[in-house]
Amino acid sequence: LGARGAGVAGGPPAPAELLEALVTLDTGKKGGLARQRAAVNAALALPGAYGAPALAAALSRLLTRSPLPPLFMRLLIQALAAAPTLRPFVVETLGAVARRSVWATDAGAWRGWLLAARSASPDSFPALLALPPDVLASALRSSDGAPLRAPLTDYSRLGGCPVPVPPATRALLDELEREAAEARRAIVAGGG
Repeated sequence: LGARGAGVAGGPPAPAELLEALVTLDTGKKGGLARQRAAVNAALALPGAYGAPALAAALSRLLTRSPLPPLFMRLLIQALAAAPTLRPFVVETLGAVARRSVWATDAGAWRGWLLAARSASPDSFPALLALPPDVLASALRSSDGAPLRAPLTDYSRLGGCPVPVPPATRALLDELEREAAEARRAIVAGGG
């Protein structure tokens, strides 16, 4: 953050600036990422320092970076837990990250995206339904996305579903439901 002290102009950084600096530290040294996570956790534990406005400001600034910092999706999940009023912001951020095709460029961020979508469900369902069908299929077949399969299918079938569900996505959800039913039958037939 640079020298801050007597005779140095500027004063201490704002909470959002400090959080951004912690999330973007160079972690090239052994154990650096673990120390970086610990530093972010310590900052978030400061009483009253990281309310919804500071978290949203830091996340908004981090979202402009390419590639996303390794701890971005983790911080997004932590923000949702720390400030539930950020749910609409988190859902909007999930959409913005998905528009960057993160599944094709960063496996860690994509896994974090799925975990954040789970944390923000059912509000995150429109972002999931906006994914390309092949990406959605892969996500819902993964261990991180599988818990979303049944609720997302139910959501897509609601009368007056708030988002249009493309025919290819509807067909995919039907196929995944059939696969899940066949797997359950096989388990029952196999005795457990």
